[in-house]
Amino acid sequence: MKKSLFYAVLLIIVSFLFVQCKKDDNSSTPSGSTYSIVYQKSDTYAYYNARSLKSAILSDASLTYSLKPDQDSQTNYEIILGKSSRDEVKDVASLISGNGYAIKKVGKKLVIYGTDDNYLALALYVFDKNVLKNSQLTGKEFLYIDKVEDVVVSNLNIRYNFN
Repeated sequence: MKKSLFYAVLLIIVSFLFVQCKKDDNSSTPSGSTYSIVYQKSDTYAYYNARSLKSAILSDASLTYSLKPDQDSQTNYEIILGKSSRDEVKDVASLISGNGYAIKKVGKKLVIYGTDDNYLALALYVFDKNVLKNSQLTGKEFLYIDKVEDVVVSNLNIRYNFN
């Protein structure tokens, strides 16, 4: 009797542990190191933005994404920054009228685009604030890119006040 009670309790504990440790399979997009951050090869500023994004993802999600210039071969899972030569960027850029930025999923890829360096910096700030700092989208060793909401902001004018 004691043995069967012991095994029943042990079975309940093990079952509980399996249920608690079950991985959340709501995401169809891998969040691990399969992603690459793509930047425009001829733009030094884009490379620094890519490095900053890589560092932020490592800090917030403990994931290491590779960096690659847009002239490298395409893969299914990419975060494309700025004015890359990729077709996905052209599609996203066409959504913006005037000055602005966009964060948009195109298939399994994520495009973070700004009409110039200032708007790209603003887009990266919005991505950091709304995605990387969002505990439902980012955490230890996960980043649900397929759940990122699309953002398109057009007709902006950034004004500087140095006073």
